[in-house]
Amino acid sequence: MELDTINVVLPRLMSLPCLYSLTIETESDLKDFGQIYRSIFNLSKLKYFKLKAMDGIEHDIDISLPIATNQQLTSIQRLTLDHPCRFNQLHNILSYTSQISHLKIFSANDIRINVNNISSIRLPNLIHLSIEAYIIWNLIRLKC
Repeated sequence: MELDTINVVLPRLMSLPCLYSLTIETESDLKDFGQIYRSIFNLSKLKYFKLKAMDGIEHDIDISLPIATNQQLTSIQRLTLDHPCRFNQLHNILSYTSQISHLKIFSANDIRINVNNISSIRLPNLIHLSIEAYIIWNLIRLKC
């Protein structure tokens, strides 16, 4: 699925009052995931979301999302990220998903984790975490 197609379809999904699960898979070499996540976070009933995209070069990926405010929190409880993602981008995505209970992260790219640059993640409902990535671990702190 091309980015233009995704950007046309996603706003139309808001009219589906019972859309609880959504998976987007694309082989296009997407560079801007920010618009996709902003649209997904506006789907008020969504409980499960998976985004699988062709691996790009990590530094070319743009997931420009600010930290969420209380008014921007989503109902997503299960989230699967199958695309390149840096830790600060993951942190911002997770700030929208305060109800998350299951998180799966797949990335063939190097994720550098340094808590000196990023505040701790608070995931009080998380009961399942799966990470498949090449990671350099400085220190990661998950607070319940």
